[in-house]
Amino acid sequence: MKQVQNTYELSNKNQRISPEDMRKALSDFRYFMSNYAQIVGKDRRLHPFELNPFQEMLFQQLLPLVKKETRLDKRLSICLLKPRQVGCTTGIIAFINYICAFLDDFTDTSVCHVLPVADTTSKLYTKKIEPIISGIHPDLYPTIERETLGSSIMTRYKDIKGVRRQNFYEVLSAGASSVRSDTINISIFDECAFYRRPEVVSDAVLGSMPDYGFSLVIYMSTFEDRNNDFFMDKILTAREGYDDWKMVFCPWFVLYPERPQGIKLEDLELTEYDEKVIIPEMIKYGISKTRWGDAIDWYHRKSRVIGNVKKEFPTTIEEIIEMGQDNTFWPKEMLDKHEDTILPGHPYRILTDNRTGRPEAQQTDDSPFIIYRLPIYGHQYRIAIDPITARSEDTDNFVMHVFDTSNNEQVATFADKGLTDEDYADWAVSIGTIYNNAQLCPEINVANGFVVAVNARRYYHWWYQNKAARANHAPGLRTTVTSKEAMLDAFTTMLDRKSVIIHDANTLDECRTMVKHVKHRADGTRSVSVAAKKGKHDDRVAAAWIYAGTLDVSQLSGNTSNDWFIV
Repeated sequence: MKQVQNTYELSNKNQRISPEDMRKALSDFRYFMSNYAQIVGKDRRLHPFELNPFQEMLFQQLLPLVKKETRLDKRLSICLLKPRQVGCTTGIIAFINYICAFLDDFTDTSVCHVLPVADTTSKLYTKKIEPIISGIHPDLYPTIERETLGSSIMTRYKDIKGVRRQNFYEVLSAGASSVRSDTINISIFDECAFYRRPEVVSDAVLGSMPDYGFSLVIYMSTFEDRNNDFFMDKILTAREGYDDWKMVFCPWFVLYPERPQGIKLEDLELTEYDEKVIIPEMIKYGISKTRWGDAIDWYHRKSRVIGNVKKEFPTTIEEIIEMGQDNTFWPKEMLDKHEDTILPGHPYRILTDNRTGRPEAQQTDDSPFIIYRLPIYGHQYRIAIDPITARSEDTDNFVMHVFDTSNNEQVATFADKGLTDEDYADWAVSIGTIYNNAQLCPEINVANGFVVAVNARRYYHWWYQNKAARANHAPGLRTTVTSKEAMLDAFTTMLDRKSVIIHDANTLDECRTMVKHVKHRADGTRSVSVAAKKGKHDDRVAAAWIYAGTLDVSQLSGNTSNDWFIV
């Protein structure tokens, strides 16, 4: 690695840093950037580094994650989503310099900054095409060793106030296969979605990071990466709310317009999108009302040159996900075919006939039991049941779908939560009795208590998966990764062929919220899991695919059922 002389002179290079200034720089990143860091502008001259609003937001959100008193001793991943041309790379390099130079308990620390192409470093440092950090005060940043072809940059810091510093900043090309596992602490994937095989780089770097102590991984990319599987997967993972993942989202209006023009909101002709989307988001992000006019005017001017400006500069993370790849499990066209079978349904309560002791359904104003088709004499019915999996989750529902096995028609539904197994057993036995002693088919993984409660009521009309299950008195379906995939495939076949008749609008709505979560592996393969979007339910869909799992190939096509059941 050859030594490259620093072409640029820092205006503050002969000034000594006083203890007071050192303390202030330690506690205020803005002060440090303004006084001890400079950037090379497009005019090839050094300028004081004044953080823009985005860079300030970046520092404010990332610093607490790395400070000793607030960080967690584990790997933390950040999904950073921002507009284009906001100085993100410049801000990240400034962030690296700041934490390596100042933050306590950062010794023997390395930072891996993965760039899109191998010669990016050459473009940045030799051609001076983009603003970068050129240098900080010599007491803090004495030497820079550069390999101009762009494979690596090594930066070493002096001891500061007796604190041992052996930090280095390493840039890897997209073709890198490994990094030193004993030193990596921070890994930054810059515009990673543009790599030919980003998952390979990601797996190589993450696989070499230590499993103990603190590690920070930052995936940063722009709104236009919403069509990329790799980055959209990171967005969706961060949105799931895991405690080791964070989402840092910067809407375009945090930064734009760069130079306020003093335009008033009342002077603009506001669109419905301005009023219902942009302005509420500005309020949420605390943007001063004096900036609204400038920002919306900037947005309007952009829309004159960009055909669909919402795709270039979306406002909310929900818009980005919605406009990204269609990761819904069932295509919209497939589900739209079932709109014409949706019925209003009527709530019913259960009464017991004093003379016969049999339950009867009576229409009422409010009930978790909804009937779409009354039972027909001679028809066989099957009740698919998705039990409650965790009592502590108030979003989890106990769901039952009653299907007519002659034509796979959903004739009644039940959905409630907060009751006991005995209460649910009462409902199931009553509904099953009303529907010609219908078979009950629960997901047996979490239904043992429910099964015992039903048997205690002397109701033995169960669906069994096979002879062995019947012999062992194990009704219903046991869900595994493999069996769930098979049930989903079966229900997909029914939806596609329209061999299932769905009357419940809520069931169809839940189908629309089911999304694929894709995990890429280093060997090029990937695994796909299916679940409802965050904050949505999948209990009704689960009961539907449980029913599909009870059918054979002929029945999936809608042919009349002729299977046996236990009386």
